Amino acid sequence: MIRAYPASSRTYFPPALPADSIRCYAPFIAITFMRGEVWVETADEADGGEADAVWRPVLQGRYARARTRHAVEREEAYEFARERALAKGICGPELRITDIDDHTLDVWDRTWVGTHLSGAGKWDWRALTARLPHRAAVLPVAVWYGDDLCGLALGYASRRRANGSRHTITLIHVERRPEPPPVALRGHVVWTVTGVALGYGLAMGARRLRLRNPDRNLLDYYESLGFTAVWDGGIPVYCEREV
Repeated sequence: MIRAYPASSRTYFPPALPADSIRCYAPFIAITFMRGEVWVETADEADGGEADAVWRPVLQGRYARARTRHAVEREEAYEFARERALAKGICGPELRITDIDDHTLDVWDRTWVGTHLSGAGKWDWRALTARLPHRAAVLPVAVWYGDDLCGLALGYASRRRANGSRHTITLIHVERRPEPPPVALRGHVVWTVTGVALGYGLAMGARRLRLRNPDRNLLDYYESLGFTAVWDGGIPVYCEREV
C-alpha cells in the first residue's frame, strides 16, 4: 500500500514527516520518500508499536549527499593540518581539530572569559556559527589541545565552477582563547587553521586561500605565512595566498 499524507496530516516521527512525503509499507520495513531521501524503519514501529522509531537515510538527496561528502573532506583536512603541525614540532599528540558543535560552544561559553590585550576578537561564536552560510562547503573549525579549546575559526569555499573546482577558500573569523590561563597553542592557532584551509582547498581544487578583514596589527605575521595583503582606501580588505 502507498499512502500520501495530505498537508493537514499531523502524523510525526523523527524526523517530522513533511506533507510531500510518500510512505510505502513492506512486510518488514516501512520506506518513506522524503525530500529526495529515503528513510526506513521496522514494520512493527511503522504499524504503530510503542517502540521509538529510529529512522536512517538510505538514499540521500543531492544536498544531503554533499553535506556528507564535505564532512568527510573536512575530517581529512583536519588530519592533514594535525599531521602538518606534528611534523613541524609545534605541538604534541594532544592536538585535536574538530567541527564546532554544541559541545564546543558550551566549552566556549564556559572557558573563554576576559579579553585579548589588543582588544581584538571577543566574538559571539554561537551567533557567528548560526550565521554561517547554509551550504555544504563550510569550515566550522575548533582547535583543541587535550580538553582546552584553544581556537575557533569559520570559513567557506566559493561556489563550484563549471569544471567542478572551487576557486577560493575564505576564512572569515579566527580567534584564540583569551588568557589567562595560558593557551598551549599560543602563536600557532592561525597557522593551524591555515593548515586546515590548505588541506580543504587541495580537496576542493581551490587556487587561493583568503583571510577576510585581517587585523592590520598582524599583517607582518600573515606575510610570514605566505599571504599578501590587498588594500582598498587604506584598509586591508583581505590577505591572499596560493594553495
